Amino acid sequence: MKNSMLAVALCAAVFGAKAEETSGWKGVGEFGLAITGGNTDTKNVNGKLGLSTENESWKHDFGLALLVAETLDTKTAERYEALWSSGYKLSERSYIAGNLRYENDKFGAFRNQTVAGLSYGYLAIKTEQTTLQLEIGAGYRRTQPQDVFVVLANGQLLRTSFDKEGDAIARGQVGLKHQLTETTQLFNDFLIESGSDNTFMQNDLGIAVKISDAFAVKTGFQIRHNSDVIAPQKKTDRLFTTNLVYSF
Repeated sequence: MKNSMLAVALCAAVFGAKAEETSGWKGVGEFGLAITGGNTDTKNVNGKLGLSTENESWKHDFGLALLVAETLDTKTAERYEALWSSGYKLSERSYIAGNLRYENDKFGAFRNQTVAGLSYGYLAIKTEQTTLQLEIGAGYRRTQPQDVFVVLANGQLLRTSFDKEGDAIARGQVGLKHQLTETTQLFNDFLIESGSDNTFMQNDLGIAVKISDAFAVKTGFQIRHNSDVIAPQKKTDRLFTTNLVYSF
């Protein structure tokens, strides 16, 4: 995980250094923390970091995300994700983009996933209030299924490991942002990666309310779905968050 994230960060630095006359890097960071004590002790930490820059020809985006949850000193969730995208503008609204996504999830359907793709993008709506961005393309995915543990009748723990899988995928992405009021923004991001071994879908829906020029409060609901998983893993995961957002 550390090596992969370092590689993505290095790519970001290289592409950023080569971009001429960029508008500078802009960033958004968000963080949420929930702790309960008493009859049940729980901890939940989630955070995101997004960086972007663009000029007349290129647009680069880099992101990190984490989720860690613990109940009664036992971890119930631990996921890390790194994203990278570089798009070359064909016109004011259309572009071609290279995409890279890496995910490490100790409790998800897959232990890790690495996805690389090439997409055609189009900005279908671009107004002061609303933007709608569409992408469609293809790529390659490499996944590592989770190990399966079974308790035998004699109490022995049997562990079954699986080989890594690779397949070609079709990829689609939809990003919507709409300014409801001067201080309130609605957003929805949808991603699908479909191959012969599995179809992965993720949808992030939320509302962000500005409390100052730099800070906002953001409430989000995320659904992640894998069509083919190994029992006893579940196909669908849901996450509800309320985070403090800082723009810089």
